[in-house]
Amino acid sequence: MGDAGGRARLRELIRRYRAEIRADLLQVFGVDLARWWVDRRWKALLELIDQLPSASRFNEAVQNDPEQAELIALAREEAADQDTEGEAWSPRVAEYDLHANLLRDLIQAVLGLQAATVAAQGGKPGQVMDYPTPKTEVDRAVARMNLAWAKNMAARFGFDPDEI
Repeated sequence: MGDAGGRARLRELIRRYRAEIRADLLQVFGVDLARWWVDRRWKALLELIDQLPSASRFNEAVQNDPEQAELIALAREEAADQDTEGEAWSPRVAEYDLHANLLRDLIQAVLGLQAATVAAQGGKPGQVMDYPTPKTEVDRAVARMNLAWAKNMAARFGFDPDEI
């Protein structure tokens, strides 16, 4: 998007969500929206707005805006129709800190205890799925390397590597 398109987008965001953006920029980045606007730091403002955490006032306002909610729902539906094998949701690295990791460990422990309790009572516990962690390009590269290794190993033993 060119500078003109970015400024138009910024103006529209500020027009609709000024209070939320102002509060978030100040809280998260220590940036005064009015000062940066006067200084004409539009590109930097837009970059910071795009980097706001998902649990921000701005993102809450967007998701509770009836017009935007409709667009988001349509986009999700189109994405689901086009890509049924897409990558599962995972948290952003920037939002995954020690607290999130500890909560994930706690969730996994509780799910494991539930499964153990069901099994102890003679029931058949369902599969305990791991709660997602952030996925990066490093994770994807490692997965590709592991798949290539597995296909190579299968071929060495005379199996069809495309079945892996």
